[in-house]
Parts: sequence; C-alpha cells; structure tokens
Amino acid sequence: MLPQTRQAVAQLQQAGLTRKQFRIRTPFNYKVQGYTDTFIVLRCPYQQVEPLLSKLAAFFKVIVTCLDGMPCHISIEVAATPGLYKYENGCEEQVTEIVCCGSFRQLSLWNDEN
Repeated sequence: MLPQTRQAVAQLQQAGLTRKQFRIRTPFNYKVQGYTDTFIVLRCPYQQVEPLLSKLAAFFKVIVTCLDGMPCHISIEVAATPGLYKYENGCEEQVTEIVCCGSFRQLSLWNDEN
C-alpha cells in the first residue's frame, strides 16, 4: 500500500469509519509513470456518516450534495483544503454543519374520500 493511501486509511479510521465502510484506491497513470490522486468511495448510507462529518472535515474536503434541502450524496476529496462544504443549486459553499431543511408532503396512493 502506498504511503498516501495508508495515511488516508489511518485518517478515515481515526474519524470513526470502519474498513468495511469505505473503499480506497490510488491508481497508476501509465502516461506520466506515476500515481494519481487517491479516490475514496463510501459504502454506507448518509445516516451512518452524518455523525462523523465534522471529524472527516478535519482531514478531508467533504462535500455534501443536497437536493431540495435534503442531503443525498457525500464525496470526499483528499488533495484539497479540508473542510465541510454543501453543494446545492450548482453552488458550492463552505459551512459549519449540514442542516436538513427539506420538507415534503406524503401523497396517498388512493384518494381516501369516497
């Protein structure tokens, strides 16, 4: 395992993730004869990662994508300035916490009034 990959694994585990919750790889680029950026893929739902967002943001750039105010995707970038970012409506902004402000109305399948 490469040193930068090993360091990222140690930081993810220090933030509270187990090894089964993420996949990490640093691909080799044959054109430049060297390794490219490390990719991290989370393998768990947002509800499991939500309590760890502040710890992850201390080590990585954590981007939470929101649709209509509801968080739907988390991406982690290694080679960027650490922090917590929110991506919504085509704009990325740095935030201190993610607040769910989406509201929806449950629609019934059939009309209950007969």
